[in-house]
Amino acid sequence: MLRAVAHAVPGMPLIASGGFADGQGLAAALALGAGAAQFGTRFMASTEVNLHPNYKKALLRAAVEDTRTVGHGLGVIRAVRNAFTERMAALETSSGELDARRAAFTAFSLKMAAHDGDVTNVKVEAGQSVSLVGTVIPVVEIVRRLVEEYVAAVTELPRCAPGAETVVRTLSPPMLSAPGALLPATP
Repeated sequence: MLRAVAHAVPGMPLIASGGFADGQGLAAALALGAGAAQFGTRFMASTEVNLHPNYKKALLRAAVEDTRTVGHGLGVIRAVRNAFTERMAALETSSGELDARRAAFTAFSLKMAAHDGDVTNVKVEAGQSVSLVGTVIPVVEIVRRLVEEYVAAVTELPRCAPGAETVVRTLSPPMLSAPGALLPATP
């Protein structure tokens, strides 16, 4: 999809979203024509984000196959599989009336999981990248790792020659080489 959009609107700044949790994903998004990537689920599992500990634990336990989309015709979300997603899926596959699906969808808010900690019966929104999260760490550490992984991914590409890391540092978007020089020191 990203390539098709990049071709359709050349020169338009694009932000890739969905499935990004590491520096390799960022490198892929940029290679496909995005100017940036959104990392939603990865940053949800940071120490600074005010989510109930049960929500963060649910993110850490989830594998890629543990998410599904629900809310078709209502505003699709991707969520960790639980009683809520199973109820919604049953309503959607049984051709449930839109009003009944809307009632089920709106009765259980994200706040009930994020604030109250109910991760069994309500919406626990998370992307497919949830299986790549692994740990709850400070944002500064997430950014440091993203930069480190991005540089490693780009410098390990087959056509990169020795010394390519210097080129990557020079061409990296300013935010990646900004405060405190998060990139490894030049030898």
